[in-house]
Amino acid sequence: MAACAGGPGSWSENILKYFLRNNQITAEDGAEILWSHAANHKSQMNEALKIWQQSERPCCSWTT
Repeated sequence: MAACAGGPGSWSENILKYFLRNNQITAEDGAEILWSHAANHKSQMNEALKIWQQSERPCCSWTT
């Protein structure tokens, strides 16, 4: 079943609302979000995870 446009889990959902809904941030404040892009290869993903793990406030967990 596909998510409706703009609904929970859809790509057009507001990212702050997504993180709030998943209890990964406590307020609509983008400063609380650590974001990594361009993880097209496992080595890039591992580097992003390494940086994330070293951050002061990791907000979620990942497995590889």
